[in-house]
Amino acid sequence: MTRTGTRAGAGRDRGQLVLLAAVTLALALVPLALAYLQLGYAGDVAREPAVETAGPAGFPGGADAAVLEAVDRTATIRIGDVAGAYGWSDRRAAVSAYHDGLEGDLDAVEGATIRDGTVIAVTAAPSVAAARSAASCPAGPNRVFGGCEADRGVVVQDRAGTTTVVAVALKVDIRRASGTTTATVVVVP
Repeated sequence: MTRTGTRAGAGRDRGQLVLLAAVTLALALVPLALAYLQLGYAGDVAREPAVETAGPAGFPGGADAAVLEAVDRTATIRIGDVAGAYGWSDRRAAVSAYHDGLEGDLDAVEGATIRDGTVIAVTAAPSVAAARSAASCPAGPNRVFGGCEADRGVVVQDRAGTTTVVAVALKVDIRRASGTTTATVVVVP
């Protein structure tokens, strides 16, 4: 009695199909692994606030807090412009591209309150970025990150051969008829 519908090599074909599916799955996981390396881990969020300020305690709320929030949002959004787009050897170009995009946005933040006599000036804080780079560069035994480097107020890190912005240090001056408030802001994405 002969069976119909079976082939002698069907078992081998099934094995090749399983092997092909496994290879396809492994290739799909590579971008996920690279994205995971770019993000860091949840301990960063619990340990570091999104915006750190140094200077007078004049930013608890109100208009000054709104300015800081706008600066934080602007600096954070612009980080996406360089994320994954530059190799570590092109880090100066990455920082230049970041600054180019940020300048126009900060001009809008600075010009937003001129009507009521308030003048806002936002500039890079290179010395604060250098200190941040030396003291708080993300590292640890479970990470495969390179060293950090501060460049024109931006702290970048080598992550899997690409330049990743890990902090931006900005000096914010708010001038009114009643006085000036100055703070240094470190934006940590």
